[in-house]
Amino acid sequence: GSKIHVSIGAYKEKDNIVFNIIDNGVGMKQETINQILDPMSVKIGYGIHNVDERIKLHFGAKYGVTIFSKVGMGTTVKITIPAFRDKL
Repeated sequence: GSKIHVSIGAYKEKDNIVFNIIDNGVGMKQETINQILDPMSVKIGYGIHNVDERIKLHFGAKYGVTIFSKVGMGTTVKITIPAFRDKL
C-alpha cells in the first residue's frame, strides 16, 4: 500500500509563530473541514476544534487552527499563535 508522509514545520511570520502539519493523504472536502471547526459538531474533529477554541480563548480570535485540504492531494493544518507575550 501507499505510505502517508507527514511534515511538520514552524516559522515566524511577522509577530506570529506558525506551525504547519502537512500530509499527502486522501484530503478532505470543504464540508468536512467546516464540520471539524463547527462548535456545534462533536462527531468529528473534536480534538482539533478544542485546540482552536483554547488558542482563541487565550490569545484572541485572529489566532487558532486553519485547515486547507484538497481531495486526492492531502491536508495542511496551520496553527497560529502570537510570537511575543507583550502583543496580547
